[in-house]
Amino acid sequence: MISMAASARIVEPVDAKKRWVFKTPQNDIMMSLAIATHMANNGVKTVGFIGFADAYGEGWYGEFSKVAALKGLQIIANERYARTDTAVTGRC
Repeated sequence: MISMAASARIVEPVDAKKRWVFKTPQNDIMMSLAIATHMANNGVKTVGFIGFADAYGEGWYGEFSKVAALKGLQIIANERYARTDTAVTGRC
């Protein structure tokens, strides 16, 4: 199987079930690191996360929160929305 999704969970851990599973994009952690590095290099100190209310959004938040801590970024909000939502409003 060839996957177009980026989550490392698709191919890891390599076992008998995932032996022939491949994915084309980089892992989410690589993109999260690039974004967090750019933010830190440009003076960002706090960040709000907005993402999908599903496994994709949870995976991204998990990876981004790891690198945000390493780069000295404080996550002050974690907002989620459903893919079918027609509007997104944060809670302040």
